Amino acid sequence: MSTIKPILQTFTYPYDDGRSHRQDFLQYLCFSLLCTEDWQREEQFFTANLNIFQAKPKSINKMEENIPVIECKLRPMLSELNQLSMPDGSAMLMQGDTAVMAGIYGPVEPKAQKMIYDKASVEVVYSPVKGPPKVDDRVVELYIRESCEAAIIVMLHPGTAISINVQEIQDDGGLLACTINSACLALINSGISMRFTIAAVTCMIDESTGEVILDPDNNHLQSARTVFTFTYDSINKDVISCHTTGRFTDKEFLECMNKCRQASVSVFDFYRDIVKKYAKVI
Repeated sequence: MSTIKPILQTFTYPYDDGRSHRQDFLQYLCFSLLCTEDWQREEQFFTANLNIFQAKPKSINKMEENIPVIECKLRPMLSELNQLSMPDGSAMLMQGDTAVMAGIYGPVEPKAQKMIYDKASVEVVYSPVKGPPKVDDRVVELYIRESCEAAIIVMLHPGTAISINVQEIQDDGGLLACTINSACLALINSGISMRFTIAAVTCMIDESTGEVILDPDNNHLQSARTVFTFTYDSINKDVISCHTTGRFTDKEFLECMNKCRQASVSVFDFYRDIVKKYAKVI
């Protein structure tokens, strides 16, 4: 029995799921001591198999070894919350040189023709940097509305309206993703109940090289054959919305979707950092 205590102190290598060899060893030790009274035989067994218990196991999840690690770099992101005094929540977001301001109003009383009795109606108004809104700007409004409506728990506010106003400040590529992300930050700032947060990532396929470039700017977009913008939820990383332009194959689509999904993790981490920064202020 004298050698059991020093042996126990060596079994502290953790598993990947948070367990430790020490816990498994203790369970085996208790079972062995209850089943036999031959202490010397147990001590000899523990000492002989000490190298087995000390060895650190490989990953339990074998599927993780087959998943390739893709380097996902996005342009630097900066954000400021509560920049506007009138809206219930506001956020200014910069992704590279692309800048967008978003404001949330609501839940408020809707117009009679737009009222939905069993849930809140989500309205989006997108304003370009100059001139009146065009047809392409209405498409941006559609994607923002569909993405944000999927995230908001609209059943909590029946017969009301939630208005999302987005103002373009500067466009240097990835404008649709920047507008969706700024709208999500403004929703977080407003305190409206959400099922999950959303993150949008833009990527492109170069026409000459076929390389997939994440979060391209206008210089890269000049040589783009295809441009994708994917929106993901924060829980299962499922696709909420997808906007595509250009020609592509099924394999290219899946490759870009996988890379954007992995890159969306950095956007969700950015959300957490911003919320922690403004937690006391909010």
